[in-house]
This record gives sequence, structure tokens and C-alpha cells, in this order.
Amino acid sequence: MRLLTRSCMIVCLLLASAFAHAGLVVIVNAKSTITSLDRDEVSRIFLKKLKVMPDGSEVIPVGQLSSPEVDEQFYLAVCNKDRSQLSAYWARLMFTGKDRPPVDGKNDKGVLSLVSDDTRAVGFVDEASVTPGVRIVYRVR
Repeated sequence: MRLLTRSCMIVCLLLASAFAHAGLVVIVNAKSTITSLDRDEVSRIFLKKLKVMPDGSEVIPVGQLSSPEVDEQFYLAVCNKDRSQLSAYWARLMFTGKDRPPVDGKNDKGVLSLVSDDTRAVGFVDEASVTPGVRIVYRVR
């Protein structure tokens, strides 16, 4: 009976944690001209290969370098780059003077603040953190 009770408790905890962490989403300012993005566009924005959208609007990627688990989860899922590959990528770009990593929003709250204040900003946060003032344009899978 104890084993059954423990098993039920573990299943309930796992389900609760799955709902608590809804998954990462890419967001833009609610007033942005960007209404949706595909995975390739998101990857190119956050690797700073795409700096201007087809409509001419500038994009400024906002990451979460200060939250390495979230940052790595995002880059692995979207750009197929782990922490070491990403470090080498940015080191190469910075050494040649071509570019720097995205702005560090530090965490969901910081990213939400930066994105809601700038129509050019594009960031990623946990879907459960999304607030008015931003629009979801891509769901990370």
C-alpha cells in the first residue's frame, strides 16, 4: 500500500512540475510588426545572422545568459548548439569584430521588461511568465 501511495505522489509531482514549466516561447513587443516566426528565423535572429526583417524592421535579440540552464535549453532546441559550441561561435565573432552575443535579459522578468519597452526586441521566456505588452510569435519544441 505504501508503494502505491508513493508512486501516486511521484506521478502527481511530475505532472505538477510539467504544468508549472509550460515551455519556452519567443516573444516580441505587442506593438511590433512581427506577428509570427518560424524556427529558422528565430535561429538566425538569435545567432545574429538576421538583423532586419523583410519589412525593414530591426530586431534586437534578448537572451538569458545569466540563466545558463534556460539559455542552453533554448539554443539547443532552436539552433542545435550546446554551451561549448555557442561559446566558440561567439568567441569567433567577437575576436573578428563581427558581432557580440545577444543582450542579456538575465531572467524571464528582465526579458519581459526589455521586450515590452522596445518594439525591436525579440526574447524568449517561459510561457507561464508571459504578460500583457508582449506577443508570442514562436513556441519552442
